[in-house]
Amino acid sequence: MGDCLAGYLEDRPKVGGRKSLAYFATMLPEHIDKQTCHGYAALRADAGIRPKTVHTEMALLRSALIWAEREKWVEKAPFIFMPDAGEPRDRWLSADEAARLREGCAGAHVRLFVDLALNTAARPGAILDLTWDRVSFDLGRIDFNPPGRARTRKGRSVVPMTPGAREALERAYEARTTPYVIEWAGEKVASVKKGFARACERAGIHGVTPHTLRHTAATWMAESGVPMRQISLYLGHSSTDVTERVYAKHSPDYLKDAADALTQFPLVQMNQNRETKGEMSSRKRK
Repeated sequence: MGDCLAGYLEDRPKVGGRKSLAYFATMLPEHIDKQTCHGYAALRADAGIRPKTVHTEMALLRSALIWAEREKWVEKAPFIFMPDAGEPRDRWLSADEAARLREGCAGAHVRLFVDLALNTAARPGAILDLTWDRVSFDLGRIDFNPPGRARTRKGRSVVPMTPGAREALERAYEARTTPYVIEWAGEKVASVKKGFARACERAGIHGVTPHTLRHTAATWMAESGVPMRQISLYLGHSSTDVTERVYAKHSPDYLKDAADALTQFPLVQMNQNRETKGEMSSRKRK
């Protein structure tokens, strides 16, 4: 399994998780069964690792084995018993929190990341990979798809440039020293997690990660009544199913037609008539 994981991660250098899956490294693929998977999940849970993280790690193991089978490293990839991912976090920023977060950014590159995330709803990785040749000030568009990148389930979009994004990008363009939009000390920024965490501390904001900004932008769109189809395209989702499951409840028109239909139901009218008759009888007694 150590060889399978190493080969898969070498083929996909941007995929993380090597350390956590060292548990399986000395096993043969055919030794992985339900008991082994449950044992790993229990071990990670005892270490305080969130169910969502454990689920992601097991998904990586499954992907590595499928890759090994496709490359004919193993005859047949074993079935991986996936643990429950738990309830997804439903945390987004208010406008006040977003303003405080921006003020808490000590580095210009961290503030630029925050501005772009809130104005584009792009994934952190897509923002960090963005190069200036895919930023069109004339057309007012930002293309998060690197040339030659294969389409994956984590799609990337071409989005309009909002006034906030344009202002931040124009300021950064004047000071650029590399082809990358997010840069620091003349180099591409690999991660903003540390700078982002410090900005959250200064702003007094808790339970937030860089990915929360994408969720925040999408939630703000839903709260403003933007159709789910448009939000889905903005997020790069392959269909509206995921978009509706996560963001439909934030729409001001959420299930409104269904609720309106219930007001026409005879039982409702019957109760209203009973209340009216009750009031009339009370007046007669008086």
